[in-house]
Amino acid sequence: MPIMTAIPLEHPAMGPASAGTVTGFLITIGSLGGTIGQLSYTWMLEVFGAREVLMTMGILCSIITLFTIPLSETGAKNKNKQ
Repeated sequence: MPIMTAIPLEHPAMGPASAGTVTGFLITIGSLGGTIGQLSYTWMLEVFGAREVLMTMGILCSIITLFTIPLSETGAKNKNKQ
């Protein structure tokens, strides 16, 4: 959640009004993802069994984590470097 709200606020091309819109959109997408994730998890649990579901969810979480590693610093650390 902090990443979703910090990046639009720190982006130079966005003002406060558009940052609020973008943050609202991102929170909506996150809520939809949470709902769809629970539904798909339950469905996969019934169809495939616990071991396969846990392996799949672990792999998906690892992939998502790998996508967040290259995100650039937008806060105070980055401002001090410039």
